[in-house]
Amino acid sequence: MKPVSPSPADKAIPSPRKGNIFLYRFRHDLTKNNYLYNVFLLKVKIMKKILSLALAAVLTSTACKDNTPNRFDGVIVDASMNTVTVKALTGDDTHTFSLEEADKTDANGLLIGNLISVTYQGKMSEVTPATQVATDATYAKAIGKWTMPDPIDSTKRMGVELQIEGKAGSINMATLPIESWELQGEADKVILKGRSIGNGQTSDYTQTATIVEKDGKTFLSLDGTETVLEKEN
Repeated sequence: MKPVSPSPADKAIPSPRKGNIFLYRFRHDLTKNNYLYNVFLLKVKIMKKILSLALAAVLTSTACKDNTPNRFDGVIVDASMNTVTVKALTGDDTHTFSLEEADKTDANGLLIGNLISVTYQGKMSEVTPATQVATDATYAKAIGKWTMPDPIDSTKRMGVELQIEGKAGSINMATLPIESWELQGEADKVILKGRSIGNGQTSDYTQTATIVEKDGKTFLSLDGTETVLEKEN
């Protein structure tokens, strides 16, 4: 019997190597069916294209995300449990920041009128997520009533009440009405402002004072005088 010559398709397929018989049979069957083989190659190309597009999208998203740290300094004009609204120190720019994920270690109660420094990432939005907020600790300490015994009537106390937004008022001091106060610029120092009334004359009154903590109590010492007021709880 005359031996049968191998077909051209059979000649194009190399003999299987040891341990690779499965791959050989797979390629052998695909080669014999060009349609299935072409479909297989097309699917491979499509999958590569999809993976390439997905990778490009991820890289673009990462590149577009701006994590640059920024800071906004100003004065607190409104505050709640989860947000704070800050007016710029110069100009009329006002921005609201979310505090849900912010470090509030140095927030000091977020009192209206206090100076604040807000750290955030990227660009500002309608409500910008803050990463950290810090306010002036002296402002928070100053808010409250500061009094001393009345030297004329020991049953009474006299002094001053410092309120948010720089407002102030005297306590049983008719001849020395304190009307406002502000931060002096140094830690634990404030400036009291009001009027001095006496002998039928009225003059402006300005007094620098220092907040002092001692033996678990807080005092307001009027600089250059012997007057010391104690903060009421």
